[in-house]
Amino acid sequence: MAVAGYTDGIKISNEKLNLQSIRYAILHLSHTDVRVDARILKEVAALQEDEALHQIVIGIDRPEGAAFGESDLRAELIALRLRARELRRIAWIPGIVRNAIGLAEATVRMFWLVLRHRPRVVHCHDVVFLHVGALAKLFIGARVVYDAHELESGRNGDSKALSTCVYAVERILWPLVDRLVSVSPSIIDWYAERLGAKPSILVLNSPSLRPVSSDRAPSLSRYFHNLYSLDDDDLVFVYLGVFCQGRGIPAFASAVVESSQRIHFVMVGFGELLDVHSWSRLCPRIHVHAAVPHERVVELVRSADFGVCLIEDVSLSDRLCLPNKLFEYAFAGLPVLASRLPEIERVVREYGLGVCCDNDVESIRQAVEAIERDGISPSTADLTELSWERQAERLRGAYRQLLDRQNGTTRNQPKAGER
Repeated sequence: MAVAGYTDGIKISNEKLNLQSIRYAILHLSHTDVRVDARILKEVAALQEDEALHQIVIGIDRPEGAAFGESDLRAELIALRLRARELRRIAWIPGIVRNAIGLAEATVRMFWLVLRHRPRVVHCHDVVFLHVGALAKLFIGARVVYDAHELESGRNGDSKALSTCVYAVERILWPLVDRLVSVSPSIIDWYAERLGAKPSILVLNSPSLRPVSSDRAPSLSRYFHNLYSLDDDDLVFVYLGVFCQGRGIPAFASAVVESSQRIHFVMVGFGELLDVHSWSRLCPRIHVHAAVPHERVVELVRSADFGVCLIEDVSLSDRLCLPNKLFEYAFAGLPVLASRLPEIERVVREYGLGVCCDNDVESIRQAVEAIERDGISPSTADLTELSWERQAERLRGAYRQLLDRQNGTTRNQPKAGER
């Protein structure tokens, strides 16, 4: 893979592109650093199986993307270096003004790339640059795919004013959206009820399908037990993800402190919104592990005994979510202790993934004690429908339909997961 300088940012040009075979261009837009955004990279990889598609993926250059590695993607990745970022050095400029200037700069530069590449489809990841997709439709007739990675107007931590603005933007631009992609059936239903029905596709944040068995890699089969010098009969509960509010970390840590000496809690991830190290100092049975690349997550957590997926009901997006950690535990063969939220509880029950409880300390403690006493058997259900291979198949099918409609042809009716 060749890496070259680019006037609009960092451009990563993959030499495997066969330009003679390209018929359609897809432009992905995101406010994240696309070099490290796992969901976007997986979607791009899923679509690249069609040799006729040339994908250009545009995001914002951020510190977390600086150490990107090699990639087999047959696509162009562009991380825009915003000049407006220099305004951070001017202390008297309010943050809201700096953000507005940065948004304006990114909008102009992204739309210039739209006019330059003239894509057949603009795939907008989240709401931030949905307006650029709308401009692409108005000026060059591109199709617009809106990929809502969560319920955008009901996110945890957003102010009421910001949520209202996001909803207003979605409502205004909704008539220009050709297809909705989202991460849970309830979120898709919410958009249909509030903004109107659109052709929609469910794309879960799930890992690749792998055989789930007790035959684990020798180096990782007792990884956590060896790393933390645990006894053979100690039970390891593992948490994956960002250390932030709304993920049940304080409640579960408190429950562990009150539980038996056999219970250990390992937090694998990153983040500064919670001082997780204070819990590890308070209780020697609570451990903090650095984040690992997403492709290694399933392999790593197989060395635990149970997964922790305690999403708090602090926003509508959280209430209706299906987090990737739930599926990572499932594909690692771990029974899960999960929140009693509608979508999470439905999937846990349907596939026999574990048990659900309320998010207060006492309910969690009782659930942990019951698990220690009675155990939970790993799921024996067929998880194919939850696998990334199935999500990728649906995404490719949706794109074939979308492009065929532009050409005046039709395909078969959508499969399961499409609406």
